[in-house]
Amino acid sequence: MGRGFEVRYARGLLAVLAALLWLPASASAIGVLDNLLTITQEGPGGGSMTLTGADLGCSVSGGEEGTGLPKNFSCNGLGQTFQPANPDFEWEISDWNLSGEFDPMLNIGFGFKNTGATATFTIVSSIPVAPLGPTSLMGGSTGGSVTDDGNGVGGLGTATPDPFYVGLIDGAPQAATALLPDPTNIPGAGFPGTFAFGGQTVNIPAVSVGLPGPTIPGPAVAASIGIRHRFQLATQDSVGVSSFFQVVPEPGTASLVALGVTGLALLRRRS
Repeated sequence: MGRGFEVRYARGLLAVLAALLWLPASASAIGVLDNLLTITQEGPGGGSMTLTGADLGCSVSGGEEGTGLPKNFSCNGLGQTFQPANPDFEWEISDWNLSGEFDPMLNIGFGFKNTGATATFTIVSSIPVAPLGPTSLMGGSTGGSVTDDGNGVGGLGTATPDPFYVGLIDGAPQAATALLPDPTNIPGAGFPGTFAFGGQTVNIPAVSVGLPGPTIPGPAVAASIGIRHRFQLATQDSVGVSSFFQVVPEPGTASLVALGVTGLALLRRRS
């Protein structure tokens, strides 16, 4: 056997070992989505519930070198409905479609129904990301629709003093990304509002900030990004939401980091 065969054999063995080592990591990587969606119902008898990637049937793929994180995730719950077993939680979520990249970008869509009395809800979607900084650029968008239960009165309104949508970095709202500020009411002025007819569906305006881009200056990212929706929803009414949030390193910062890494490499070679 020649040296060429030995090299090919060694490479093949390494590839097999790498695959075997990656399988358990991939199988358990869904755990990075343990705080994917947290729904809080405010007021008496309410509370918070967190839905994990496993709860929502998510999958992950790929890997970001040096981060311990997968590259992408997706959760397709079209045609499905989740309703909490706890009777204190008077809501249900359906037709969810969440996806993103851990480097980082988050895209979420879902249907949400208030099955109890008029209440205020906060829905936070969050994913872990590798550190990014010291500064960043942000951008986001939101839109959707509100559907009346049939009585022609109700709809959706912002919950003072918060906007309907805001991007999150390490759990902190980024005010520059706020969309549909308070007061915003669907179908019209005031909450509860009056629909043109019972069962009507009214669009939530499609709005964005820092897109295309992103272009909005933001802080460093230590561990996570997310999206927060906060709103009042009338009894038995439903809202459909489609939102997006992206954070990237500020170009000048990324260039300086690259130059620093290159400089360190040159110094090591000289030494």
